Amino acid sequence: MKTFWRVVVFVAFIFALLQVISTIFTMKFWDGITDFVRKHPLVVSFVMIVLGLLLIAPLE
Repeated sequence: MKTFWRVVVFVAFIFALLQVISTIFTMKFWDGITDFVRKHPLVVSFVMIVLGLLLIAPLE
């Protein structure tokens, strides 16, 4: 289960990283995601806070 959560956090982190990169380069492929972020900034912020807590908390 510990490994599972590490994978989930890693995938989410990579997704967030891609989101930042796509926002900088504004690629057409990512328009749907960036549009969602613009419409739901609170949801994205909440997800990022949860991810941060997961990374900080010891995964045991």
